[in-house]
Amino acid sequence: MPRSVSEGFDVFLSRLVPPPSQREAAAKHRSRVESSLSNALDIHLFREIGSSFSHGTGVRDHCDVDLLVSIKGERPNSSDTALGWVKSALQASFLYTEVVIRRPTVVVKFAQGMETWEILPGFITSRGSQNLPVYDIPGAAGGWMDTAPTAHSAYVNEVNNLPGITGGAKRLARLAKAWKCYNKVPVSFVLSGDEGSTIHVDTIIIHTCLGCMRLF
Repeated sequence: MPRSVSEGFDVFLSRLVPPPSQREAAAKHRSRVESSLSNALDIHLFREIGSSFSHGTGVRDHCDVDLLVSIKGERPNSSDTALGWVKSALQASFLYTEVVIRRPTVVVKFAQGMETWEILPGFITSRGSQNLPVYDIPGAAGGWMDTAPTAHSAYVNEVNNLPGITGGAKRLARLAKAWKCYNKVPVSFVLSGDEGSTIHVDTIIIHTCLGCMRLF
């Protein structure tokens, strides 16, 4: 029995951690998702971005995997075209699983939605570098916008390891995701930023952590 609010949060957070069985199921689905897309499209690489498993922010029974699919070749004028390519490829492989377009991704709901995959088609641009690539991805309301997943991931990990925060940023992200899931709040993992850029929800939470640390 927790004896303080802090201990109560520790217990609650420990209960939110996805069990190994859910991680194993996600790993099996990843292989099938990647095979499905590789068979239909010319793929450069797959990369998890903002994923609950890769970031250590997953919530039991509500796990999400966000997968960037870097497609070779020229980017189509309409992002609807790229989303349609991805949706068609996945529907052909997962006949009895819900596959829908929910900008900026194609969503695949396994196990009645307990495990959700958000597939993001992307096209490499010349605006980044070899170590910090920048991709064009579908915009939340249409068109295209930028994302730089390597830079975002490095920032999240850097702040999560700051003195005074160590581990706290990801714990706060897990709490926020639990709130979203339990209250059925329709928030995507990515929001539109200025000048067509992207702002990840984890990044907003990180800024909140930094603000709280400066207050105290």
